[in-house]
Amino acid sequence: MVLEDKDILQVDATIITGILLMLSITGFIGSGIGKPSFSGLASLVSIVLIPFSVSAVLVVQLERMKPSYRHRVK
Repeated sequence: MVLEDKDILQVDATIITGILLMLSITGFIGSGIGKPSFSGLASLVSIVLIPFSVSAVLVVQLERMKPSYRHRVK
């Protein structure tokens, strides 16, 4: 199975959207015992969110570079 650029972007967008939705829901929950601290939540989000964001940016940048690269090869 070969993953195309659109498939990678779709997975990245799905994961980023899910994380942001979960973060929003967590923000609406009132403060109580067991609510994670902001620094703990921020580090968890950054650990998961940053790699998928970088992956999406790289796919878009590489897709934009393909036509100029093809022109140089010919």
